[in-house]
Amino acid sequence: MNIILDTEQCNRIADALANLQQSQYFADSSLQARDQQIQNQIHLIENFFRRLSTMVENNEEQLVANQQIYVGSKTGWTMDANASGSIPSLLKGRTANANLNLAYTGMLVGATKSVGPFFGRAGISAIEGNVLGKANFRVVKNKKLYPEMKVQLQGDAHLAAASAMGGVNLGMVQSSIQTTAEVGAVYGNATAVLSPDQQVLSAQVGAAAVRGECVLAIQLADIKVTIGVSGSLGSVEAGVHYSNEPGSWEIGANGALFAGGGLRIRVDY
Repeated sequence: MNIILDTEQCNRIADALANLQQSQYFADSSLQARDQQIQNQIHLIENFFRRLSTMVENNEEQLVANQQIYVGSKTGWTMDANASGSIPSLLKGRTANANLNLAYTGMLVGATKSVGPFFGRAGISAIEGNVLGKANFRVVKNKKLYPEMKVQLQGDAHLAAASAMGGVNLGMVQSSIQTTAEVGAVYGNATAVLSPDQQVLSAQVGAAAVRGECVLAIQLADIKVTIGVSGSLGSVEAGVHYSNEPGSWEIGANGALFAGGGLRIRVDY
């Protein structure tokens, strides 16, 4: 079962709850105390929806940033594009969105099989490419002027890829496992986030046969320093990353020609 969360709807619910938070005066001290308890509970629920919206948006950003192996479902070109938002909605604190997914698959061989509750499918594709883009723009946040722009772009291509998936469906209980692999792969991604409280600029391009990372974390009082060292073999890579967000700061760079490495430093305070 897939659950789709609309972050704009979460923000609208939070705004409605914020409008309910109006202090009242009661001569009876017990009623005054009860009113304060209700106001506190409404405030907690408002914060829950705002945190939920932020968590979903951050998760979407992370999903785009992570490289995923694309295996087509049909040959030829496929494109999916959509946009939403308007000037009146922006002035009300909502977000304007634009999404694009463009893919090409040159050859595809696949099979699907099911026996009773068990099911499985496998596929091999060749000469593929995929481009995924996403843009968000907001002017008002929590009824205050807050210009914010997020742009993400990811692309990858490979000579061949294969996927296999199998599982069992027992009605209320369903489980599955999937594996993917690719040969002759190249990839790239770029992210830009600009707002009064957050600035993120990141770009990565390259190709690698094997990649790995080792992370060391040191914490002193309320300050935590994380140092990550990465390495790769059979690769040509280059990337930079900089972010300045409330409570954290991070910078990193990597480069490789057949064998290379990278370094990133993050400070949380």
